[in-house]
Amino acid sequence: MNQEKKQVEPLSVRALWSLLALSMVLTGLAFPTEAKAAAGEGMSIESVEISTLTFQKPVQRMDADGKNQTYREAIRLLFTGEFPPATAEPYELFIGDYQVMEYSGSRSELQVILFEEGLMDRLEGSELRYRSPQGESRALGVAFHRDGIRPVSPPSPDN
Repeated sequence: MNQEKKQVEPLSVRALWSLLALSMVLTGLAFPTEAKAAAGEGMSIESVEISTLTFQKPVQRMDADGKNQTYREAIRLLFTGEFPPATAEPYELFIGDYQVMEYSGSRSELQVILFEEGLMDRLEGSELRYRSPQGESRALGVAFHRDGIRPVSPPSPDN
């Protein structure tokens, strides 16, 4: 069988740059402000499901003080709502003054695992807020409670 080998012409530098520019435009990297506006930057939380995770084997993690701790269970918070798309620069999430260091999720759910004992008590009644990769901080208008989330009451006007 006689197979004919086809010679493929290498792409020119100009063609490579054009492909790169096109892919950046399509993924939103070329015009991040417009892409984020189109994606509806920001977030809102509608509900939270709270459950206890019990580990088959103890889990070791560093606590807030940098000390290695062993945990046999943790608290899982599953927030539902609207969340921004994943980006290289993540949003910072806060419950009161506690910064959530690790979370995972999608556009409609956000999962947080809390390992530290007593953290649920400390976070009770704390307002949820976030800071965008651009440094903009916003309160979400809800407070965290063991039985769910509740709207934050606006401050009463001074008379």
